[in-house]
Amino acid sequence: MLTFKAKSARTKYTNIIMQKVFDEGVEGFKSDGYNPHNPSSMKYREWERGYNRAYFTNLKKVLERENNA
Repeated sequence: MLTFKAKSARTKYTNIIMQKVFDEGVEGFKSDGYNPHNPSSMKYREWERGYNRAYFTNLKKVLERENNA
């Protein structure tokens, strides 16, 4: 059985990987919008979450600019 410290290290590693995939999704919105991950994987969902975050952040900026114009 894994010790608490080993679980914690694995969780930290997983969080770093998922943050990287999230950031790739944000960059994907800015560039091509292609998700390279398997649709049934956690990385696919995390990439989509990053893409959606960038989309809605951009939408908010666009709407603010339209209202100020």
